[in-house]
Amino acid sequence: MNLTKCKNGHFYDTSMYQTCPHCQMAGDNKTIMVEGDFISPDMLPETNVPHPPIPPITPVPVPPMPQVGARAPYKPVQPAAQPYSKPQPAAPAKADVKFPVGFAVCISGENRGDSYKLKEYDNFLGRKSENDICLDKDISVSRIKHANIYYLPETREFWLMRGQSKETIRLRSANVSGYNVNDPGVMVNDKCRLNAYDEIIIGKSVIKLVPLCGPGFSWQNR
Repeated sequence: MNLTKCKNGHFYDTSMYQTCPHCQMAGDNKTIMVEGDFISPDMLPETNVPHPPIPPITPVPVPPMPQVGARAPYKPVQPAAQPYSKPQPAAPAKADVKFPVGFAVCISGENRGDSYKLKEYDNFLGRKSENDICLDKDISVSRIKHANIYYLPETREFWLMRGQSKETIRLRSANVSGYNVNDPGVMVNDKCRLNAYDEIIIGKSVIKLVPLCGPGFSWQNR
């Protein structure tokens, strides 16, 4: 191969062509100067290459600008309406069941006719309502724990005990022969055993013991 350059700047092989084939095909002598050398226009790449069509542009709607100083009116947000449901009352707490072991009945005094349920162990007598046996109408009775009717379930026995009061407590036994309603009874200094239908003289009141539990009956055996 023997390359040579024509006057128009074309390179061609002289072993194959006697004259420049590019100049013969172009038929003109137009040249283009590129970096100090001559290049024929037909040596440039073809520029009539079709381009893909450009898709149309869809305009985006723009909301109108608010006026300067204008303010949208205030609209309070209303909470969503909730269906009404009637509140249910709370279930009452289950109280401990305390089975009665007997009753104390006032047979004389301002509280005559009142009866009181006795439970196991302590049953305090006094004038205030917090006592188990409340003699609220007898002002000669101490307010708190004047006496105590104590039931011991292990032995099924009733006992009369002194409380916090220094006032007198007397016991009129129902088992004494020749029982007399006017008998002042025996003074209780500490404690003593109670039998069925014994009477406790406290203040101006008389309390009779009516037992339920005893040698013949007990809740533990039911």
